[in-house]
Amino acid sequence: MRMLKILGGAGAIAAALALAPSLLEAANTGSPVNRLLSQLRDNANRTCNDAGKLVAYKNNLDISRDLHLASWNYLKSDVNAMGALILRLNDARDGAAPLQQKQIDQALSLIQTMARETNNAIEFLDANHKGNFDINPAYLDDINVVADKSQQLARSLGDYFQFAKVRGKELRLRKDLGISTD
Repeated sequence: MRMLKILGGAGAIAAALALAPSLLEAANTGSPVNRLLSQLRDNANRTCNDAGKLVAYKNNLDISRDLHLASWNYLKSDVNAMGALILRLNDARDGAAPLQQKQIDQALSLIQTMARETNNAIEFLDANHKGNFDINPAYLDDINVVADKSQQLARSLGDYFQFAKVRGKELRLRKDLGISTD
């Protein structure tokens, strides 16, 4: 909006018209990109819950390495599913609205970090075949990073869809009131 104030007059109208298609696309929750982002949000919420279990496990030294490994392998399947979705989103990125592109870029970065940390944790567990194992600081960092990044992704996608919902309501109200949405 600051840009609109600076431009003023005809410049403000031109800027608003230039932004309108991207805002309309971002508000269109039925668009192909938004459907993929919605699936990614659902997977991110599931991953967040799975990572929360590992956070709870890290404070309990009686939990076996095998249970940790099983949890990481389950989390790995979650991260791989998100990886498949982000590849599809990345393919659709050029046709996406700027706000959608921002979500795709942010999700890609977070998912790459989660994948790296998940692999690190599984490699650590594979190297420690004892029933109970010594949890080292790097392993704890893996847990914390995956939990944090999955929360960031779930929250960011949730906020995006909340914005899209509000923007959709605004556009419907504008239409009902006869105010141009162009």
